Amino acid sequence: MALSSASDAQIIVVGSGMNSLVCAALLAQRGKSVLVLERNDRLGGCIRTEELFPGYRHDVLSSWYPLFVGGPAYAALKPALQAAGLEFAQCDYATGLALPDGSGIALKQDIADSARRLDAWAPGDGAAFGAMAQRLFGEDAALTFGLLSQNPYGAGMLKLLFGEWRRRGLDGLMAFAADSLESFRRWSDRELQSDAARALIAPWVLHTGLGPDDACSALIGKLTFAAVGAGGMPVGKGGRQGGGDALAQGV
Repeated sequence: MALSSASDAQIIVVGSGMNSLVCAALLAQRGKSVLVLERNDRLGGCIRTEELFPGYRHDVLSSWYPLFVGGPAYAALKPALQAAGLEFAQCDYATGLALPDGSGIALKQDIADSARRLDAWAPGDGAAFGAMAQRLFGEDAALTFGLLSQNPYGAGMLKLLFGEWRRRGLDGLMAFAADSLESFRRWSDRELQSDAARALIAPWVLHTGLGPDDACSALIGKLTFAAVGAGGMPVGKGGRQGGGDALAQGV
């Protein structure tokens, strides 16, 4: 919603990174007057595209957006973002790993195919990955994604936890909590057989600012890696700066 002055804003968002712009765009979509404050010369935070060579534009900070494209915010904003010119593209292959000894693996945007490839490369670990993804996107999906997407102090969270308590029982909820708090190192040492498979998944923990020994790093590593395996690695056509600009147009 357009503002005639800063004092007209119902909501002020400080900073214009990805989360801030998404928040502001969703609020504006619901009719709120939103003011976004940014100290830098452009909006977007780590969404930044630079022309490094004549005619060559490169995303110098954040580049890929599997969690955003697979999330509810993108679904809500997609028509407006597309109208503003934002378009995502991706290839069949989502991720992979190259090791110093020359070996490596490339995984497609397909959980079942990735599990087979991983099992051929690191016997037993493909089955472990497949079982992990099936549980994450199956029996644990409502609780996992509900905890990550809802207001922890809202009525919706109470409803979610009550429903899961009825389904799982107290012991089941406590087991889920214990698994969610586990470190990546502990989980991977127990569930994976090879260092190669551990090295394949471990870097995804770092994308949230956690380390492999931090609490909740197992959940984040599994979630991010599985999301990439299922949804691929979408990148903004023409540079990701267009995504920040498109979000800004919605505010």
